[in-house]
This record gives sequence, C-alpha cells and structure tokens, in this order.
Amino acid sequence: DWFVATAAIPPLYHDLLMLPSGPGADQVLERQLNVDVERDFTESLLQRAGFIHSNVSEHNRLVDRHRSRFGYYWKSYDFKSSFGRQNLSQFPLGPDFQDNQFVRKAFQHDGGEIIFSLPNGLQGYLLIDANGTRIDRGPIEVVYDSKQPLGNKEVINGISCMVCHNRGMQPFHDDIRQGNSLTGSDLRKVHALFPTNEKFNEIIDADAQRFLQALRAATSPFLTENDDIVKREPVGAIARQYTGELNLTEIAAELGISDQNRIQLLFNERAFAQFGLRIVAQDGVLKREVWHKVNAQQRYSIYQLVSEQLGAGVPVRFTQ
Repeated sequence: DWFVATAAIPPLYHDLLMLPSGPGADQVLERQLNVDVERDFTESLLQRAGFIHSNVSEHNRLVDRHRSRFGYYWKSYDFKSSFGRQNLSQFPLGPDFQDNQFVRKAFQHDGGEIIFSLPNGLQGYLLIDANGTRIDRGPIEVVYDSKQPLGNKEVINGISCMVCHNRGMQPFHDDIRQGNSLTGSDLRKVHALFPTNEKFNEIIDADAQRFLQALRAATSPFLTENDDIVKREPVGAIARQYTGELNLTEIAAELGISDQNRIQLLFNERAFAQFGLRIVAQDGVLKREVWHKVNAQQRYSIYQLVSEQLGAGVPVRFTQ
C-alpha cells in the first residue's frame, strides 16, 4: 500500500517514468514520442476541442490529440482567466509559436496536462506550466481535483490523473467549432482543427477502449470475478485507503498482530499511551501523518517506536 501511494506521486512517479524536467520538458517528451505539435497544427493533423465548462478548472479549456509513437498524445491548454486572449471563443488558434500563421487569433495559456500512451497501452501523465516546465502540482487557480484522492483539491501529477482518467480519456463536448467568432481563413482553420462532436466521440471511445483493454490485462490476474476495475481502479483506491485515517484494526494489521484485544489493552498502558494511542484503544482514529511522519524533533515515527516496544525490530533513521 505504501509503495502504490508513494510511487503514484512526485518525485518517485517522475523517476519511475523517467519524465523530463526543466523548461521545455513537454518538447523533450514530444521528441521521445515522435510528436511534433507545431507541424500537426500547421498541417491540421491534430484533433482539437475547446469547452467553456470544465470539471477541473473554473475557466475554459482546450485539448489537442496527436498521434504518437505508442498510440495517442493528448495535451491540454489551461487558463487562469477566460478573458482577453484566454477566451477560446475569440482566440482558439494557439499556442503562439514562430511559424503560426494564425497568431492574431492565438490564445495565451498558463499551463497544461499531458496524457500519453505507454508501451503497454496504459497512460503516462505530465503537468506543465506555460513554459513547458514539469511541475509536481497544478496551481489551484488554474486546475483543481474534484475527486481529491489524497484529501485536498490540488491536482498532483500521477495520482490525480490516474483517478480522474480511470476509464481512460474523459468524454467532453466541444463548444468552439460552432461557437467561435472567427471569419474567413481563420474560420476555415478552426473547421480543419476542430472535428464535430460526433467524430470526436468516436476518437475518445477508441482511445478509452485501448486503455481499458490494457488495464484489464494488467490487473485481471490479481482480481476476483466480482471485482470491478472500472468502478474501483486500483491505484486511487489503495492510495485513499493508505492515506486515510487509521483505526485499531488497521494499526494492528500494520504491526502484524492479529489479536486486536491484545493491542487494545496495550495501547491503554502508559508505555504506549505516551504516543497518543489511547484514543485508538477507545475506538478513535489516528491520522496517517501522525503514525508515520518524522522530522528534526521527532527522529522516529510512532509506528517505528511502537514496533520497537513490541520487540519487532530496531528503528532505522533515514536521512535524505
């Protein structure tokens, strides 16, 4: 449980996927995946949609789909405002780059999310700022996590994306193809980039089915016939369970003790009550942070100290 919850967030998530960092990290990833964003825009090879309402942002949002080395590459453009050059109904032809012939109608974005096919058919994720720099968490004024897998509204790269996209790509409804204010060649470019909603639904469904097939292949050996991997995707469910509050049963399990009555009696004794565990013995709960956290003042976690008291081993102090 600890590994799943920890490996699904930065920095370990970034290390495991070997995601590029620094300004232009998105372009480095795109080169690795054989994606050319500027070419796809210029030659109208991408599929684009924009929507006024988003479940992860207070403002309008735009997404592009590109073909990539292992399948698909989705890139969103997110905004702190819906005004001026951040109004997609007036400026849908971004981003601003040197050879963009429609730069007069290019939006100015503040960040984005990248979803890309991994070699095994599952998805990788990358959050970026306006410069394409990899970030651990999305600014709350740009995006927020309504599902809150770790108990807050921050969009955290990895875990937040996995929970939100447990069925693969989310369905959406484009507002820009029919709702823009452009004319002439600008309007023709919009029609070349923005498919109809009917066509986009087919694209999203195909990508989602590809992901779900890979998800079933990865998880089915560990599930029973009654498990529903779509309703309860494994990473988010395990992370929620691990980071949630701990009751007596869960603490006993982590200590490797099956006799809960014994634990209840011990936690009422002074040797264990000094760690604040009497509340657990009285059917209360303990925060995960209290159970596991260490700092300069507290060299060992309560979990380590209790384990030592029980004779399970000698605590080791890890330093970074």
